[in-house]
Amino acid sequence: MTATQNLAKELKALGMEMASAMKKMKDSQEFKKLEKDLAFGIKSISSSLGKALMAAQKSKETAKIKKRLKKVVTVGAKEGKVQVIKAEAVAAQKIKQAAKAVRNIAAKIREHQAHK
Repeated sequence: MTATQNLAKELKALGMEMASAMKKMKDSQEFKKLEKDLAFGIKSISSSLGKALMAAQKSKETAKIKKRLKKVVTVGAKEGKVQVIKAEAVAAQKIKQAAKAVRNIAAKIREHQAHK
């Protein structure tokens, strides 16, 4: 038997022994009790979190936070509109200045061409 075949045989035997041990462990009373305890613990945590979330939704602090957030959003929206109006005014002014500069350049070009 080659070393590779021997290794494969040993790995197969090890796998079978581990499978058997896992099955025995799973069938044991301790494992079943642990599984039951874990399931109960998870259900208990889930229930507690649900109750905490419901209490948080009903709390005065949550209501205050919601009210404050609405104010912030409203004020932010108003301020945003004001800033847009200001930006549009500045942009219009700068466009006028750019147009005037272009007209001046065009006039200088015409003068220069007329003097040639």
